[in-house]
Amino acid sequence: MSKLITLPLRGVRLKYPILLPLAALISGLALSTYLSNRWIYLALLFLAAIAATVKKPALALLLFIPIGILFSSNPFQRPENKITNYLDRKVDLEGTVFRLPENMDDRTRLFFNADRVIKHGTAHAIWGRAIISGSGIGGVNYGDRIRISGIKLNAFDSNKNPGTFDVQKFYGRQGIYAIGFLNDSEQLINFGHDKSSS
Repeated sequence: MSKLITLPLRGVRLKYPILLPLAALISGLALSTYLSNRWIYLALLFLAAIAATVKKPALALLLFIPIGILFSSNPFQRPENKITNYLDRKVDLEGTVFRLPENMDDRTRLFFNADRVIKHGTAHAIWGRAIISGSGIGGVNYGDRIRISGIKLNAFDSNKNPGTFDVQKFYGRQGIYAIGFLNDSEQLINFGHDKSSS
C-alpha cells in the first residue's frame, strides 16, 4: 500500500521539484496563525523534521514547515520597536497609508503603517500597523505620508470563546496590531504621496 502512495509522489517530486517544498512552506505559514506560542512549536517541529530526515532523507522537505513558521513570526524585527509598546498612552506617530481608506457614514478608517514615533521632539523607528478611525479626515489617500498627533492606541479585543470570530487574530495576521480614534481632524497632518510607497 505504501508503494502505491510513494510512486505518484516520487513522480510529482521529479517532475515539479519545487512543488512539495513549497507546499510544506505554505503549510508552515498557515499553521503559524493557529499556534499560540510559535517558538515552542517551531523548536519541536524543527527537531522532529531533523529526526525524520536522519531516518529517511527523502523527508527533508518537512524542514520547510518550521521555516514557514519562522518567516511568519517576524524574527528580523526587534520587539522593543513594535507599535504595541505604545498602547494605552497618547503618542505622535508618522507613517504611510498602506490601503485605500474606507469611508463610512459618519467616519473614515485609515490603514496606517507606522514607521516613526515622535517622543520629546525626536523621531524613533518603530514598526507595526494600526487602524485609525475618525470623522473629518477626508482627503487622505493610499500611499500618503501622514503624522498623527496625540493619538491613544488600543489593542483589539480578543475573543476567547472557541469557534467565534477573533478580531485580534484576524488583524494580527495582517500585521495590524492596534486601533486608534481621532477626536479632531487637526490631529492629522498629510505630507502628500510618499514616493517610497509606490
